[in-house]
Order: sequence, then C-alpha cells, then structure tokens
Amino acid sequence: MPFVPHEEILRFEELERLVRICTALGIRKVRVTGGKPFSRRGCLDFLRRLRGIDQLKSLHITTNGVKTARLLADLQEIGVAGINLSLDTLDPLRFRDITRRDYLEAVLATLQGVMARHPPQNQQCRPGGHQLTGKSSAWPGSPKNCP
Repeated sequence: MPFVPHEEILRFEELERLVRICTALGIRKVRVTGGKPFSRRGCLDFLRRLRGIDQLKSLHITTNGVKTARLLADLQEIGVAGINLSLDTLDPLRFRDITRRDYLEAVLATLQGVMARHPPQNQQCRPGGHQLTGKSSAWPGSPKNCP
C-alpha cells in the first residue's frame, strides 16, 4: 500500500462532521475501517466523540487486530458494538507470507480478548476473507467450528 501524506488524509474532525451529516440524513450505523485504525493518534478520542452523536445507534470497527488487544477495555467502555477482525489464516507461516509480518500472536490475542469480553451469540465466521490467486482458501489449523 502506498504511503499517503498526513495532509491528504481526512482529519478526525472532518470525519466526525461527515458522520454528523450522515446521521442527520438517517444513517444509524457506522463502521470505522482501514485495517489499522489505531495507528492514528487520537483514534480512541475520535470513537468517543462518535459515540456521543445522539442519532448514532451502532458503532463498529474493522481492524487487523495487531494493536487492538491492549485497547479492548477502552473499546468496551466507549460502547463499540462490534469488531470485524481481519484474519486470513491461523497457520503462522502462511500468515507471515500473506501479511509480510509476524504478528499472528498479537491478532490471536485480540481475538481471544474479544471472545472473553463478548461470548459469541450470533457471530459470523468467514475463513479466507481475501481472494488470493493461486492460493487455497482453506484455513490450515482452523477449528472445526469457528468460535
């Protein structure tokens, strides 16, 4: 992914204004995405401000989970309704091949922390979320039933 200079990225204040406009038009659910939302300084304060918008009924995040485990208590306190965790494989070698990073343990710590805080009731598990040309979509080492 190419580097984008900070001045070309929407500021949190601009994103908050956009959410306020959208909620005034009837949007009630917002998902903060980007894979690594917690790499941006001030993300937790931004999420708190979003939760303060009266018309917003549901706030979700999508993350790769690398920096998320240590923030789970904060996310729960803020009132984040759901976390979409991107996890392509449970096989450590394949994970490193796909992500070019050795962060599987950090991502699994996030998954375990989410499960401990919010036991599954109605969850969806979709192994192989990314389509990789020439790669098997099977999850080596995956549990028989996704948690």
